[in-house]
Amino acid sequence: MRNGSFAPQRLRRAVHLALPLGLIGFAGSWFVCDYYRLGFAGAEQSARGILTFTIPFAGAFVGLVLSSRPVARRRWATVLALVLCTLLAGGVVGSAVGGTLWRRPMSVGAFWSGVETSLAFLPFIAVITLLARTAGRARPGSIVDDADRRAPWTVIASGVAIGRLVTAGAPYGSFNSIDASDQLHSVCSALALLACVALTVIAIFDLVGLRQAQRAWSALLNMTERDPNEGLPCDNTEDMGLGDMEHEELFGGPAYRTAPRPLYVVRGSPGDAVSTLRRSVVATWTCTIVSYCITAITLSDRF
Repeated sequence: MRNGSFAPQRLRRAVHLALPLGLIGFAGSWFVCDYYRLGFAGAEQSARGILTFTIPFAGAFVGLVLSSRPVARRRWATVLALVLCTLLAGGVVGSAVGGTLWRRPMSVGAFWSGVETSLAFLPFIAVITLLARTAGRARPGSIVDDADRRAPWTVIASGVAIGRLVTAGAPYGSFNSIDASDQLHSVCSALALLACVALTVIAIFDLVGLRQAQRAWSALLNMTERDPNEGLPCDNTEDMGLGDMEHEELFGGPAYRTAPRPLYVVRGSPGDAVSTLRRSVVATWTCTIVSYCITAITLSDRF
């Protein structure tokens, strides 16, 4: 990297942020409605409809900006766009909701209320953006690359569980009835449970990837190193994603006019892959366990 720019090959392989941020906006819209206790009738129903419609699109818009080449190629532009776009999107959504609730379009108070609400999304968007930029350090389709591409979804699912805790313990219900709050609580709880299931699936995939890398590392004892440019192709090839070396397990050769052929090939460094995947597994399983605990607390009688 030079002049604070991301490597061009990483830009081509980075995770696009429109869909991840759009999904976190969808879940976040329900949490915002729950936090402010917006009901299902009158102006509050209209405001709730605006929130559930606009916040996902606002998230997707922020993702499109962050994934655009002029922004993504420079760190300072990424940070600036992340902060400004998130806060501006929150202010615009807040103004739209304020105009519906209080019949005062472009209210300064509603704009700043939206900006303050968007601050809750900012840490998650920042972490997702960072992890999305990490994707691309390993070869596409490799074990490490697959784990890197799952990491942003781990943050999204964890954010949903944490968001449920925040809304469950909201210090005020500025608008509506107990019945409306119960309905919103039910939707948000269902989203939190779905997030826990998604985290479990991601954690299992990370564990399987780690096990594959460990088996490949153990197999190196019975393998020989080969030139990546001259080795014969092999259908049974496992790519670790990190490192350019290759090792192969051969069969054949002693018989008359036969040449040894690769039976199993490991591309890259299994040792580096195991170290990277261990950190990924620890992080993912920690998020999964914490999310289950948070969800269990929010589903208890305490809230």
